[in-house]
Amino acid sequence: LDADVIVWTGGVCGSQSLQLLGLPIEQHGKRIEVNSLFEVAGKDRAYAIGDAALAMDPLTKTPVPQIAQTAIAAGKLVGYNIAAGVRGGKVRSFSFTKWPIIVTLGGKYAVGEYKDRHFKGFFGWLLREAADFRYFYSILSLYKALRLYIRDVTTYTQND
Repeated sequence: LDADVIVWTGGVCGSQSLQLLGLPIEQHGKRIEVNSLFEVAGKDRAYAIGDAALAMDPLTKTPVPQIAQTAIAAGKLVGYNIAAGVRGGKVRSFSFTKWPIIVTLGGKYAVGEYKDRHFKGFFGWLLREAADFRYFYSILSLYKALRLYIRDVTTYTQND
C-alpha cells in the first residue's frame, strides 16, 4: 500500500466497569469470557455479546473482530438460542463469517478485501459506494435511499 501516512487505531478493550460485575474477565482485552453460544463462562443462563464479549473463532481459536457485524450475528444467535431453550429446541453455536471490508481513504479512493481478493483505488471506492447504497435501501424507501446516496457521493467527491 503506497501511503504518506498510515494511522492504526487498534487496541480495543472492554470497559473497566465489566470487572465490577464479578464475571470471568479475560485479562488481555478485559472482555467477558464466553463459549460458542455466548454464554458467560461458569454462569447459568447469562450471555454477553458485542464489545463486552470475548468471542472466539471456532476454526482459528483466535478472538473475532469487534465489529458491528459480529455483534449483530451474536445478538441474533443468542435470541434464537434463548427461544430454542424455552421451546425445548436445539441451540446453535457461533460460526464466524469473515465479512468484506472496505475502507474509504479520501474522496474517490478505497482499499478492501473480500475473501481472498484485494482491491484498491477508484474501483474500491465504487464498491464502497455500492455497499452504502445497499444499506441505505435496506432501511429506507428507494426515494430516500437515492437522496441520501447522492448527497453522500456528492460530499465525498467534493472533498477530493
